[in-house]
Amino acid sequence: MSIEKMAAAFGTTKIVRMIPNATSYINKGYNPVAFHKSFTDKDKKQFFKMLKTLGKNFEVDEKKLEGYAIVSAMLPTYFWFQWEEMQKVAQATGLDKREAQKTIEATLKRSISIFFNSGLSADEVKNLIPIKPIGDAEEQIAEIYQSKLMGLYEKIKA
Repeated sequence: MSIEKMAAAFGTTKIVRMIPNATSYINKGYNPVAFHKSFTDKDKKQFFKMLKTLGKNFEVDEKKLEGYAIVSAMLPTYFWFQWEEMQKVAQATGLDKREAQKTIEATLKRSISIFFNSGLSADEVKNLIPIKPIGDAEEQIAEIYQSKLMGLYEKIKA
């Protein structure tokens, strides 16, 4: 329900919509916020001050909140089970639990950095590693993302 519809239904303009992220649990959230148009800069500043311990909270156009829900708030769920499987693989190949966790965490951080900060295109980054053990499943995985996530987006946008 939109901020305007909530304001009409509840009889108040003190309405804020926020998409909190699971990473707010460790005070490292990336939380988009939309305010009713009646909020002053002072009101917004007070709101952000109150929730600053959750991580990064920032104002966005309300029309973008559902997009942030799909690509930020829900994003960890698309990967957590994969990281868990990689831990199992690492341990099955001889790494202890601590080594597995440290290796996966370090590699993921660096992989994110090279993908977004290297100046290379997505294809150039993907081609840095010539062997792609699950490359034959990439199309299927991409289709799952498109059908499931865009389907969910259309549902929550309505």
